[in-house]
Amino acid sequence: MTSGTNNFTWIFTARHATTSYRYFITKPDWNPNAPLTRAQFDLTPFCTINGNGQQPPATLTHTCNVPQRDGYHVILGVWDIADTPNAWYIVIDAQFGPGDSIAPTAPTNLAVSNVGTTTARLTWGASTDNIAVTGYEVYNGVNVIATVPANQTSANLTNLLAGTTYNLAVKAFDASGNRSPASNSVQFTTTQLPVDVTPPTNPTGLHVMGTPTSTSVTLMWNASTDASGIAGYRIYNGNTVIATVTGTATEKVVTGLTPNTQYTFTVRAYDPSNNESGNSNAVTVTTPNGPSATPWSPNTAYAVNALVSYNGKVYKCIQAHTSLPGWEPSNVPALWQLQP
Repeated sequence: MTSGTNNFTWIFTARHATTSYRYFITKPDWNPNAPLTRAQFDLTPFCTINGNGQQPPATLTHTCNVPQRDGYHVILGVWDIADTPNAWYIVIDAQFGPGDSIAPTAPTNLAVSNVGTTTARLTWGASTDNIAVTGYEVYNGVNVIATVPANQTSANLTNLLAGTTYNLAVKAFDASGNRSPASNSVQFTTTQLPVDVTPPTNPTGLHVMGTPTSTSVTLMWNASTDASGIAGYRIYNGNTVIATVTGTATEKVVTGLTPNTQYTFTVRAYDPSNNESGNSNAVTVTTPNGPSATPWSPNTAYAVNALVSYNGKVYKCIQAHTSLPGWEPSNVPALWQLQP
């Protein structure tokens, strides 16, 4: 673009009442290779348009006089909202004068070191550019997996996959988006994760919290330990898993139990490799009898949680009401819930 008269067009998807529109530009001596900060802008807007507290049309164009600049600069447009304390921002990359089409030179002597299970370190020789190098990109094939600024000629890679072969190269880029040829490539294989066959320690201190109900009991225990961490716990009744806990929680409300029934609970921990510990101590619980159910009958007031029997089955009232003929529990699931 050129300095002087320029048009700036806004396309609005949410047309808020507006206080003003302000336009700022980077200082003549700003450093395009440094992270962009407020200090790099002239703090006096070069153009201010009064919004008069009105909603803008869907598309709005401002004509502003852009200050004299050379080379690459950034223009910041600020839309000040009248009906909230918020403002919206838009950033414009502006190239003043002839465009730059010359790419940086290729980085040199790419090397890899400190290869671990999920990490590696790359180093390379710096590129040069007719204006300035803006940064470097690390490529795995055609995919960019890391970007670093121009003053950094190394990259500490993280989140790599264990036991995986990588073939990487580096390219430099400038402020106009020109990219250099690729550096030499380096190939390496991250370390394979060791096979974990060690189970967690056994949970201890299994006990009942509170008073069991006819259909539930709350269990609590002391945490297990494992070199790879605890993935969860399985709760057994005898040899049958009846509940699981994912993560490191050491408490579980076991539901769906049968009234007047004896249960013997144990807990086992497991790790991310699914190695399972031995049993915790065992606790034996007998659930109490549930509330007695009375035969359902019409023209009767029923409160929430009242139990009735009908055709050999037990139902719980889930909405208070006075029964009518035709409202038998099997006919109105909005009023009655079949019990296990």
